[in-house]
Amino acid sequence: DSAQHALAVIAKLLARGQARDDDSDRVARLGLNAIASRTVSTLQPLAEERGITLAFDAEDAQPVVTTSATAIRQILLNLLTNALKFTPQGGDVRVVTGYLPDGAVFLVVRDTGDGIGDEAVARAFSDLPAEIHTRAGGGHGIGLPLVRRLIGEIGAAIEFDSAPGRGTVVLVSFPKVSGQRS
Repeated sequence: DSAQHALAVIAKLLARGQARDDDSDRVARLGLNAIASRTVSTLQPLAEERGITLAFDAEDAQPVVTTSATAIRQILLNLLTNALKFTPQGGDVRVVTGYLPDGAVFLVVRDTGDGIGDEAVARAFSDLPAEIHTRAGGGHGIGLPLVRRLIGEIGAAIEFDSAPGRGTVVLVSFPKVSGQRS
């Protein structure tokens, strides 16, 4: 499942320079809980290896989003791998789904990690770097810029609340799907 997802993301990124009417990653009505559950399960071994509790608190009402499955999974993978990378052993990372008061669907990734300041948040969400280098602490610095780009492409919104020593909460909200609760 992870390998197929990685191939789909790579293929999509490579195809960006080609025709924009590619049908390979259609927008569809998707159960957010199913995508979140599979993604959390995929990263569970990494969390266990690092001594971190990784949990998914699913909304019982089964929220539905209209988006690309590949995009939403990549957004969640990037947010979760960052949370796991910067949460110390014994920490907690949680994924929560639900509804906002206006009926829009949300996805939250919350951690008890190191947290970062406002300036670091702005840098983390800046454009993709022109050159890719391995950073201290691991990674290449492309995860959050990719999240920002994907969020824009699927018409969602993102809010990032973090402070050094306080952990991080990332809220992704999706437009209300017609026929969904208000």
